[in-house]
Amino acid sequence: MEVHISKIETEWPEKGDSSEVFGEQKLKELIAEGDLDFDGWAKLILEYADHMIRLCTIDKAVDIFERAVQSATYSVGVWVDYCGFAVSFFEDDNDIRWLFKRAMSFVGKDYLCHTLWDKYVEFEFSRQQWSSLANVCIQTLRFPSKKLHRYYESFEMLAATWKEEMQFPNDMDLQLDPEVENEVSSSSTDAEISCVVKDLLDASTTGMDGAKALAKYLSIGKQLYQEASKLDEKIHHFEAGIRRPYFH
Repeated sequence: MEVHISKIETEWPEKGDSSEVFGEQKLKELIAEGDLDFDGWAKLILEYADHMIRLCTIDKAVDIFERAVQSATYSVGVWVDYCGFAVSFFEDDNDIRWLFKRAMSFVGKDYLCHTLWDKYVEFEFSRQQWSSLANVCIQTLRFPSKKLHRYYESFEMLAATWKEEMQFPNDMDLQLDPEVENEVSSSSTDAEISCVVKDLLDASTTGMDGAKALAKYLSIGKQLYQEASKLDEKIHHFEAGIRRPYFH
């Protein structure tokens, strides 16, 4: 069943004293009817949020998304819509990052969370926040996802860009340093990864030991990818058999 807010606005115009109250009342009626499948419900939430933006304030739209994620906390699609809304309307980039991190805390292990990671990477790239981008790119490798292998390729390309900017010799293989391999592991915490990223970016501007910092960054990413790939081999067949992305 496909329902549009434009229909809600015109169905009973005589009740339009309060578009907000009427819209919410009609939304509850539509959901209570039980005719909406999950995709229809998610689309209705998105259109209703847009309706509130036009008629009221951003805060009202936030309230709608908050109720949506309370009802479907583990839906990647709902979080993608919410974060997309935040990127478009939130003024503070830190608030947007906080929402992305909150979303990932719930759906970051979902095999189809690549749609959310893509939006997160796109956001950080658009802001040219290289430290945040470096952190996000390496986090995409923590768990199996539909685009895990592509994310590793992007990770290597990002590292290659830094290697070129730091003017390292092209034949320098940073990933084969045994000393570095022993210093890092696939169980590196977010805080440890952030320190490595900081050292890497500081080296690019201060002339510190950039080779070692970049080698650490590459080594952590490689180990995360290898661990995630092993798990992916075990679960890929089962994930491919799930026909409904909102199955939880």
